[in-house]
Amino acid sequence: MLFRSGLKGFLAMEKNPNWKGGITLIQQKIRNSPEHLNWSKKVLRNYHWACYSCESKKNLIAHHILSFSEFPEYRFNEDIGQCLCRGCHAHLHAKSTYLGVD
Repeated sequence: MLFRSGLKGFLAMEKNPNWKGGITLIQQKIRNSPEHLNWSKKVLRNYHWACYSCESKKNLIAHHILSFSEFPEYRFNEDIGQCLCRGCHAHLHAKSTYLGVD
C-alpha cells in the first residue's frame, strides 16, 4: 500500500504556483453568495425553466444581460437576467468575444 502522508502540504498555500496570498476574488465570493443563488433561481423561474434562445430545458444557467463586472448595481436585479442553456450561453459569449464586445 502506498502512503502519501509525506506529500501532505507539498504544494499547499505559498508553495503552490497559483497561490495569490490567500485572497478570494470578490467576484467569486458574490457568485457563491446566497443572494446570487436566489437571483439565479428567480431568473430561471421567470423564463419557466426554458432556454430563451432554443427552449431547451437542460443545463440551464442564469445569464446577466448587462455585464456582471461593469454594472454592479444590477447584479441581483432579475429583470436583467436571462435563462440560457450552457450551449447557447457559450455561443453568446464566443460571438461577443469574436465581435470585440464583452
